Amino acid sequence: MATLAILNTLIANRTLVSAGEQTTNYDPDHYLLRPIASEDIFYYSKYIDNARMVRKADPKVRRAQGWMISASLCSAILLVALMLPSLYTAFSGYQLESLRQENARLSSEIATLSLQEEKILSPQHIEELSHKQAYIDPDPANIVYLEGKRDAVAKRMAFNLKEQAR
Repeated sequence: MATLAILNTLIANRTLVSAGEQTTNYDPDHYLLRPIASEDIFYYSKYIDNARMVRKADPKVRRAQGWMISASLCSAILLVALMLPSLYTAFSGYQLESLRQENARLSSEIATLSLQEEKILSPQHIEELSHKQAYIDPDPANIVYLEGKRDAVAKRMAFNLKEQAR
């Protein structure tokens, strides 16, 4: 379309010159814009206050909202149900690791306690204790013999207590 307009201006100038009419030097202003469509129409917008308007209740919309809420609730429950096994696996992994750490701690504690027990029950330690106590034998009332039945030990202890009371 632009080429036709240019051709039209060129041809129009030639025809006017050839016709012998007097022409002025036509210099079209290339910076002018052509008119915008419907620019002469004036739009008036009036402020409308709809504050007092009350929307009419639509039962179809209410039903659709109920279905939407129930569907989203069911999908959320389904999502949680699908995620529970993986969450349980993760939590059990944390619990397993904490139990391993506790097992390592208790193993080291058992090792230190068994070392202390060996030191206490060693013959050298018993010999040191006997030298400190000057080879004093324990009081016969404090000795409990663990031979025989369980009831016999309790009876001996009761018998020893009666002798001490006399």
